[in-house]
Amino acid sequence: MKKPGIGIYAYDKEVIPYLNKSLNFEKGLYVAQITKNSPADNTELKEGDIITKIDGIELNTMNDLRKYIYTKKPKDEVTLSVTRGKINKEIKLILEKNRMIGTGDFVRKKNVRDTPFRSQNIKNVL
Repeated sequence: MKKPGIGIYAYDKEVIPYLNKSLNFEKGLYVAQITKNSPADNTELKEGDIITKIDGIELNTMNDLRKYIYTKKPKDEVTLSVTRGKINKEIKLILEKNRMIGTGDFVRKKNVRDTPFRSQNIKNVL
């Protein structure tokens, strides 16, 4: 059975200063890219949002998000707590099966190259 995914390319707060010195946040994950036609693409989630929690569980690394998502199944619903500027939002989404064999993500190579951060580090994708 394939693991679920949400269709984002995101970075931990520790990585961001190396990629964009103008971004600064205390906790969470910076959403660098949302893959078209993914669960995240069908919600209010936007590139530049900071995901701080999933189902009430605090997130500080992609590994935190991955560990939690991988306890779920495709078609399960999760709630993301998101910060956009000074606004806090709760966004619900339905998980889908991962679309790439061996990587557990929704990103196609074309989309990865198009991201402003251009990292090929697959651990940033979920």
